[in-house]
Amino acid sequence: MNPDLIVSKSNSLARSARRIATSLLALTGLGLALPGTVQADTVVSRGFAEYYILGDEADIITTFKSIPGGGVPIGATASNVQSRVSIAASSSGVGVYLDEWENGYGFDPNNPAATSDARWDNGAAGPNQQGPALNIGEVLLLTNTNTYVPGSEGVDGSDRLYITGAPVSIVRTVFPVTPGTYMSGTWLLYPNRYWDSSYEIPIGENAVFGGTPFVVCDVHATAQDDNTSLVLTDSAGTTISTQLANRGQNKSFASVNIGSRISGYNATTGAPANIQAGLQTSSGNSNARCYALVPDRFLGSDYVLPVPTQTYPSTEGGYANQAIPAAVYVHAADNGTTVAFETATGTVTQVINNNQVARFVMPQVASGATITNAGARVHTLGSNRRVSVIVAVDDQGDNVDWGYTGIPNSVLTRLTNNSFLPLAPVNPVYVTPVNDRTTIKVDWQNDGVAEATFVLDRFQTARVADPDFNASGARIYGDGPFMLVWGQDNTEDSPGEPSPDYDQGYPVLPLGLFDEAFRLEKTASPVGLPNSLGQVQFTLQADAVGTAPLYNINFTDTLPASWSYVGGSSLINFSNGNPAVALEPTGAPGPVLNWASDIDLAGGQGATLTFLAQANPGAPVGENVNTGGASGTTRSNANDPASVSLNPTDEASVFISAPAQTTLAVAKTSDAGSQASASDPITYTVTVTNTGGVATTDVSIYDAVPPGTTSIPGTTVITAPKTVTQTFRDGFASVAYNLNEGTLNFSTNWIETGDGSGVATGGDIQVLSDLGSNRLRLANGSVSIRRSANLSGYSAATLTFDYRRAGLDNANDGVQVQAATSTAGPWTTLATYNGGGNDASYQPASLNLTPYISANTTIRLLTLANTGSNDFVYFDDITISASSRVPAVIFAGGEPANLAGAYDLRPGESMTATFQVLLDQPMLPASADLTNTATVTSLLSNPVMADVIDTLASISGTVFSDLNGNGVQDFGEPGLPGITMLLLGAGDDGIFGTGDDIVYPSQVSLADGSYAHVGLAPGDYRVTADPTSFAPNTVVTTGNSPSDLSLAAGEAVDLDVGLTQPGPNLAITKTASVDEVALGEQFSYEIVVTNNGPSTAENVMTSDTLPSGVTFVNGVSTSGTVTELGGVVTADIGD
Repeated sequence: MNPDLIVSKSNSLARSARRIATSLLALTGLGLALPGTVQADTVVSRGFAEYYILGDEADIITTFKSIPGGGVPIGATASNVQSRVSIAASSSGVGVYLDEWENGYGFDPNNPAATSDARWDNGAAGPNQQGPALNIGEVLLLTNTNTYVPGSEGVDGSDRLYITGAPVSIVRTVFPVTPGTYMSGTWLLYPNRYWDSSYEIPIGENAVFGGTPFVVCDVHATAQDDNTSLVLTDSAGTTISTQLANRGQNKSFASVNIGSRISGYNATTGAPANIQAGLQTSSGNSNARCYALVPDRFLGSDYVLPVPTQTYPSTEGGYANQAIPAAVYVHAADNGTTVAFETATGTVTQVINNNQVARFVMPQVASGATITNAGARVHTLGSNRRVSVIVAVDDQGDNVDWGYTGIPNSVLTRLTNNSFLPLAPVNPVYVTPVNDRTTIKVDWQNDGVAEATFVLDRFQTARVADPDFNASGARIYGDGPFMLVWGQDNTEDSPGEPSPDYDQGYPVLPLGLFDEAFRLEKTASPVGLPNSLGQVQFTLQADAVGTAPLYNINFTDTLPASWSYVGGSSLINFSNGNPAVALEPTGAPGPVLNWASDIDLAGGQGATLTFLAQANPGAPVGENVNTGGASGTTRSNANDPASVSLNPTDEASVFISAPAQTTLAVAKTSDAGSQASASDPITYTVTVTNTGGVATTDVSIYDAVPPGTTSIPGTTVITAPKTVTQTFRDGFASVAYNLNEGTLNFSTNWIETGDGSGVATGGDIQVLSDLGSNRLRLANGSVSIRRSANLSGYSAATLTFDYRRAGLDNANDGVQVQAATSTAGPWTTLATYNGGGNDASYQPASLNLTPYISANTTIRLLTLANTGSNDFVYFDDITISASSRVPAVIFAGGEPANLAGAYDLRPGESMTATFQVLLDQPMLPASADLTNTATVTSLLSNPVMADVIDTLASISGTVFSDLNGNGVQDFGEPGLPGITMLLLGAGDDGIFGTGDDIVYPSQVSLADGSYAHVGLAPGDYRVTADPTSFAPNTVVTTGNSPSDLSLAAGEAVDLDVGLTQPGPNLAITKTASVDEVALGEQFSYEIVVTNNGPSTAENVMTSDTLPSGVTFVNGVSTSGTVTELGGVVTADIGD
């Protein structure tokens, strides 16, 4: 995971769009300041997002004029470029500050109100204030006509934008005055904190696929710092061109080729310098496409794509019924990269080098199709080699000309599952999920009510249009990651689209790329309630992210309908150990609750509010969404003009079941006992079985990773029953009787009876054009046509088609639709379409074929006997949809905690969810056990829960005073408190002293001498009693410090350590100065005392009795004195 990628993940409840965390950028507050928490205001530079606008108008118009047949006047200048910068707010209270380049960059983020050229905020009024802060879903549109400083050319390339309060989505659209939006493009803008020093250019003017889809391909780049050298290199790394740019300045490089690279360097030192980059392209004539290049740091090996190849409607003049290809271009930086293009119908692969680009075409759908199996996945095989992906719609034409850049799944999964559309007039959005059974919701009005909900599997894509034809500011969110694109309706039949068309598109970047300062996370426990209702504990965790303090923090919460606050249940706890505070909200019992907590938090600290809410009669079945919020400021004085407000929000959802009609059983297992090392994942398995007698829908599994573990992305696998539908279809795209346009082929062609022609090109029965498209037409009496399909093994079947009656005079004129289990009958008439009425347009029909399922299911169209030669019935899109229940289908599940949602289980059926985690080492905080709990909800059953508890490995024991020094704790030998026990892990290589060693938190022995290192993974460890914590002259008697141990999974090792303080060990020697002596002659004795022990001998004395006849004369000592009494010489040596 890239450490620069700030994650504010939205995975909190059982099913759809549970939490939409807008981890924030600042706050607003009230009054219970915690003493000693924050000493003084600190200069705040965190909590904002900064942007520079890509593209210089002079360069942009130059590229437009270079397009062959583009129609841009040769005399057009920068002033002829129309610019639109669209900014969508994800929360209320978003401040926008503009710093125009024309008067120099004078904006100070620590004093935004006073230093911006224009601002939209809730600060004090002033000459530069253009309006209040943005509310959730509000879009601020800044154009080339908006000027705020002398000499301004409008809001344009190189202008600087500063955002406070919450993340935003920003795009820039450009087009020339002539020919207008036919030749337009839109760039997604990234915050400059997430720029990179190098960008791969995946396409180029040398791409040839029948035609030249990028006959013009220019790259624009913006420098983040002064003295930046912008360098364009080719695929071999050879420098093509270099330009010098200062901060915010845009430069352009023309005519780039496949595999080129645009990079930034400090022109003096050569150090990498961050830039942003985008392409401006055209296939010629009046079309243009703009692509924001993905920073190198974000490129990935796996992408999902939502925009299918579509089909022009029959009313589209010379384009009627033609395909509009959505071409996918894939480029790999490394030679020999195998790229896979995967759809619902199969996978194709291609090996490419870095000077090549692969082209694939998205699956085609019929005109007007909304939800289809027409999404695609691009990924690499055999390695994690990174690729870049762009999509060009109508890539070699000029009628529908737009495209978008692919965003890697690795980025989608790390950001929130929450998007806001900054620009979406008239045309639809296209969405496809990363994982199966992903619930997507659309809130067009940003009123908290989803007007549209979809459950999509991988390769399914939905085309969604706002009923009022303008989705700008709409919120689209889900319970798992998804790829979202806005772009021109490829069928060009969007109501209300002007002329010229909005020929543009862009990928919608999920929220999450910003400099986080204030985070709010909301959870609910339990996540499901039975129909009998009950209480739920909601938790709002507010954190000051980073080092900067936050002030005046307050909480708010909006309860769902028919919920009420439980009085006396609120408690605020603090991460710094300050005493908890009981604080009741105003507004109780709800729905809007406010806690005037007025908390100040130092950087890195948090405050947690918990409270209970009661679901009351009237609470709706299904999801009950609870929205929490916090507010705060960057200065202690909220009215300080330099203070910025931050208002993060988050959601938690509780699923309320309908009256129970069935029962679910859930079991939970873990393979933690099979771990061999810390790098071995732990696999959790949840098994859900419908043990009742009624089928239930909306089965969802919620399972948060246990504390002390980290989930492994992409490891969730769902195995569940699924009703699989295959289609046998003939849409009569050509004049033939053998077409197969479904997922499976018919077993026969169309076979005529009674019509002498026997071919599709003539006779009473034939394929011919009607209302602009080919149709199957029947005329004259007693003629028929049939076709068969093998439906054996299917449990249900439906026949659908469109029909139109023309020229029928009476009820005796018409066609019967019949079915049989064999090609020869007997026939059953399912419907009759006869006279007494004719149809101006085609009418849909759907008939049940389930009773006729066989290996030779046959449908027949038979004209009534009295039908005349000018009595016509037309048929189109004849489709047999056959379904069967497959007991074990593999799905890609969601990331914890939302593993699975929107499944269905019939009586006796089961489903499983597996996912993997890694045990954190060291585990913080350490726990002896690992507890993981799964919750399962469904529409027609009460919620059920199951947990699994794994005992983790541990090293524990007693540090004792070994009084007798025998290395064993004997009776009466007490434990020693205060001894520090150190623990070192050898890491995966099993070798101490290498780079993967793990230092664990030390443990200090308790009053009874006990200590414990818990929460350990299997592996090799070294335990050491820290000598610096010993009393002087203490030694280890047990011989086991340090001690090397190997632990198996869950193994508990007891390691006692004995300490003692041994006494002194004295030795004495005595010598005489001579061997013989004469009577009366003096001589001397020397006595030497040596301490051979580990501890100091104190107050040492020696005594020596003189032999008979020897008289003491005098004595000296190296310390102390020497005395004689009665023939006994005593020396005081001291210590």
